[in-house]
This record gives sequence, structure tokens and C-alpha cells, in this order.
Amino acid sequence: MTKADPQGPTDLGANANRDIPAALRALLADVFALCLKTKNFHWHMSGSHFVTITCYWMSRPTRSFP
Repeated sequence: MTKADPQGPTDLGANANRDIPAALRALLADVFALCLKTKNFHWHMSGSHFVTITCYWMSRPTRSFP
């Protein structure tokens, strides 16, 4: 990985190249875990909202999170 030379002034700190990607990785992991847990919840659901939840999950694109 090469370092990019900023074209103008920036107010990012010296550790921004490390801190920002770390925060984004943690956020992505949380979003993925939430989607996976929600979908797993759907497979173990029963009762009056089963059809509504099933229709919701079937309408989601398959390319996105699980």
C-alpha cells in the first residue's frame, strides 16, 4: 500500500490512517453481525408475524448482507 500525498490542507491527525480504517472495520463487523442475527431470528420465528417477516426477507436483494 502506498501513501497518498494530500492535495490540500487537512485536519486529520497523524494516526488517522490507522484509526479510521479500524473504526470502519468494527462498524462493518457490527452491521454484518446484526444482519446475520436478524436473518437467523427469522428462521426460528413462528406466530402471527411469520408471513410478514418472510415476505420482508424474500424481498431483500440476495447480493447484500446475509
